[in-house]
Amino acid sequence: MFVAEIKHADQFVLGGMATASAVVPLLLPIPVGRLADTIGRKKVIYMTTSIYCPSLLILIYALDSTMLLASGVLQGLFILAAVTRGAMTAELVPTSLLGRIYGVLGLFRGLVMILAPIIGGILWSAISPEYVFIFIIPL
Repeated sequence: MFVAEIKHADQFVLGGMATASAVVPLLLPIPVGRLADTIGRKKVIYMTTSIYCPSLLILIYALDSTMLLASGVLQGLFILAAVTRGAMTAELVPTSLLGRIYGVLGLFRGLVMILAPIIGGILWSAISPEYVFIFIIPL
């Protein structure tokens, strides 16, 4: 919605961004997984997240469709970070407690999924649409 309304991107740019963000996790899971095994999962999570956050800034300050597509490519790394976090969670928790942990994590995700659109809507309408993304970066 932001890309279409604020950046005035057409359907081809929107489709390109979605495709780019979906192709990255298809092409890089094995190299990122090997990297996680080599240098550690936390470091890989920090690396992929530290690349994802600037992609939001590129999205905000994009001047043309090339920058929007580059942002889409970099946003694909968020999925790789999420997969690595999931693998790390399963390794840190005893097998007998996995169901409880995933239940608690699901509860908190559900609460965030209730609050996030409310906060995002307030930021979008009261301040500026860009602040929705700026709010995400420190989180």
